[in-house]
Amino acid sequence: MNIDLFPTAVPLAGLQPPEDRIIDGSDLCPLLVGDTHESSRDPLFFFNANVIDGIRSGRWKYYRWVNLYTWPVPLDKPSTVVGRVAHARTYTDPVTGETVDLVGHDPLLFDVRADKDESYDVTGAHGAEAAQLQAAIDKWEREFFANPRGWK
Repeated sequence: MNIDLFPTAVPLAGLQPPEDRIIDGSDLCPLLVGDTHESSRDPLFFFNANVIDGIRSGRWKYYRWVNLYTWPVPLDKPSTVVGRVAHARTYTDPVTGETVDLVGHDPLLFDVRADKDESYDVTGAHGAEAAQLQAAIDKWEREFFANPRGWK
């Protein structure tokens, strides 16, 4: 992730990171020199248009919502007026009479070890894991908005 560039470049330059603020990133030097195969950064948060859309932690990848990308901002985010309207709309097939949401259902949970293509939503079978990941997003947002500049 690009937030890891600063904490990686600082030790490469022979410097110490600043201690007066929280550095949101990890030093990837061990990964670059082959000391480890996986990043120690867990969980990973996925941002889109300044909002956390999802989280990856261990074997789980959780999307609290998935957006249809519209440049420069995904208009179907529930945090936008257009998104709230889109999420409230449905379509009814005139032949079958089946009604579906205009925007897909959210949240989505994937077991990326068993399902690398993220094809099967397992939220129903693993509701506790989904709730735990949503709680991690909520906690991160609370802490961030309490101190958005990251000063210690």
